Amino acid sequence: MNRRIVEDIKARLGRDDRKWVEELPSVLCAIRTREKTSHGKTPYNLIFDSKAGIPTEIGVITRRVRSIDQEANDSEVLLNLDLLEEICDQAAIEESRYKKKFEAIYNTRVRKEAGT
Repeated sequence: MNRRIVEDIKARLGRDDRKWVEELPSVLCAIRTREKTSHGKTPYNLIFDSKAGIPTEIGVITRRVRSIDQEANDSEVLLNLDLLEEICDQAAIEESRYKKKFEAIYNTRVRKEAGT
């Protein structure tokens, strides 16, 4: 995780790394909302079981924001939090399958090269 943060900051700033503190929130937001290949979920989604809202969407009153029923939204958030453990378990299972698949591919290649 730390390596990814450093790589993303370097990619954004190039050689001018004096302003890394200013870029850190954007980089962390990008990492938290990026899907993992192994289970197809974002870290934000695994914690809150919802998609992350872009900060500009939160501050700007759009048709989508105006149409939200706050009581229904609150009850939906509570329901999602109740189901969160199951979603995390499913993601862990998917990640385990993904790792086993690549382990099998790796082991097959290693055995071929070793001649066993």
